[in-house]
Amino acid sequence: MSQSALEHYAYDLGQLLKAEAIEAAAKRDAAKPSERPFYEGLSLAYINVLQLILGQAKAFNIDPEVFHLEDFDPDQLH
Repeated sequence: MSQSALEHYAYDLGQLLKAEAIEAAAKRDAAKPSERPFYEGLSLAYINVLQLILGQAKAFNIDPEVFHLEDFDPDQLH
């Protein structure tokens, strides 16, 4: 796999996960009480994945921009 393909993959993956996390949080906030636990769990799962990506990026000195997460804080979705 080329370096370029890997960079594009990481960028797209981060962008897609961020969009899914934002959508899950919006659905959680708009959910009926009976549906809220499901969307709360879904939202928390995306938050955890994005926190893991950002934490590992920091540990390996990888700029969050590589994942299109430079201005994104998953904790704001709580």
